[in-house]
Amino acid sequence: AAAFGLANRVVAAGTEVETATELALAIARNAPNEVRESLRIVRAAADGDEKGLAALQAEAIERVLASPNAAEGIRSFVEKRAPAWVG
Repeated sequence: AAAFGLANRVVAAGTEVETATELALAIARNAPNEVRESLRIVRAAADGDEKGLAALQAEAIERVLASPNAAEGIRSFVEKRAPAWVG
């Protein structure tokens, strides 16, 4: 599955839940609005054409960069602390 691009990793039998939980926690550490925008693009990719997806991505980037979380991400990085995301 990984070789065909259907999965981003293959894990040993019996570690599926642990690996999925780790991935979910890593995603949850991101700004909620950024996760929502990413999901919107991934879902649209199944039906979208390349031009339409490029436009959708450009719009998502504009919304993300205009959000309070964009500034918070930079501030928290500079201040070497965990971000306090909103939304």
